[in-house]
Amino acid sequence: MNNVFLAYPKAGFRTAGLQALIDQCAQAGGGQVRLTPGSYLTATLYLKSHVELYLDATEEFRGPLRCIPRV
Repeated sequence: MNNVFLAYPKAGFRTAGLQALIDQCAQAGGGQVRLTPGSYLTATLYLKSHVELYLDATEEFRGPLRCIPRV
């Protein structure tokens, strides 16, 4: 399990790109998906077996805010 896949921040949602890297890593037998410094706007990501997602204090995950009114 020596596979390393790098993700780079870009404007807009990165969900599809990040999920594609996770899927590619899993198909290669596992490994690491590492995020380069920056801000990532993403919705739900689904990790796979034998895939590790690495980020440090310089990365920021942001997601869409949904306001659900209380009844």
